[in-house]
Amino acid sequence: MVFCTVFTPTYNRAYTLRALYDSLCRQTEQDFEWLIIDDGSTDNTEELIKNFQAENKITIRYFKQENSGKHVAHNKALEEASGELFLVVDSDDYLTDDAIETFWNYSKKLSNKSSIAGIVGLCIDQNNKLIGTEFPEDELEMNYLDMYYKRGVQGDKCIAWFTQICKNFPFPVIQGEKYMTPGIVHGRISNQQNLFCINKILKQVEYRIDGISRNGWKLAINNPKGLYLWNKEISTFLKDMSILFAVKTYARIVRFGLLANIHPIKQFTEARSKIYYLLGFLPGLLLFIRDKVIYSVGGDKSY
Repeated sequence: MVFCTVFTPTYNRAYTLRALYDSLCRQTEQDFEWLIIDDGSTDNTEELIKNFQAENKITIRYFKQENSGKHVAHNKALEEASGELFLVVDSDDYLTDDAIETFWNYSKKLSNKSSIAGIVGLCIDQNNKLIGTEFPEDELEMNYLDMYYKRGVQGDKCIAWFTQICKNFPFPVIQGEKYMTPGIVHGRISNQQNLFCINKILKQVEYRIDGISRNGWKLAINNPKGLYLWNKEISTFLKDMSILFAVKTYARIVRFGLLANIHPIKQFTEARSKIYYLLGFLPGLLLFIRDKVIYSVGGDKSY
């Protein structure tokens, strides 16, 4: 067993993996494994990883699966992970040199705190600019959903989860869909445990033209059932949210429900709040029309 499993899901990203590999080789704490799940790449990813393994600088485990989606790769990684912590680092991201050492130091401090599901730090973009905002306080224990929806934290963050906790929350897999938002897992974990937040930069993120972040709306249109499920789950937390947030959530429920061919009557029947559903119906219908009329639907993207 190693301290940390660094998991990288990848699809046709051989041209970006070198920077991540180099950052892992530079880590000041080397008690980790790099677990790569290749989601059916057709480029030279496999050959490249074999070359990395031959250098024998770090522990690398590589698996290739039929193209099924990033969330399916995530579930496979949880089955294979042997680390105490589970850290997702995408193929076009890389870690600061002391990232794993930082997680190691904090994990020892938190080893007896059963309320903590993981440790979360900050990210910067390719221009070394902070992504989103810092946490309200350093070394703050906070619920994931509260962090974004109550405390106003914004932007991508670098989260290392305790692996045994993560294993209890695999991504739901919906037949015919290849995308599922990570928020659905993070939200489910947050129902039970918190994150320990530190105002330290641990990861650099690059938003590429062919990436999921820049093409998320296309993936959402192609994979609406998962987004419908996620927004229904968000709606269970609305008792402490603003009216505007509630209406936006139900507008998304209508939007993705219609894209998933779920009849409005069924949506209304399943809605936790009938009033908010009715308030969100027209905005959601307009979003649905926009999706169908204006936006072209794209295929799989690299990640």
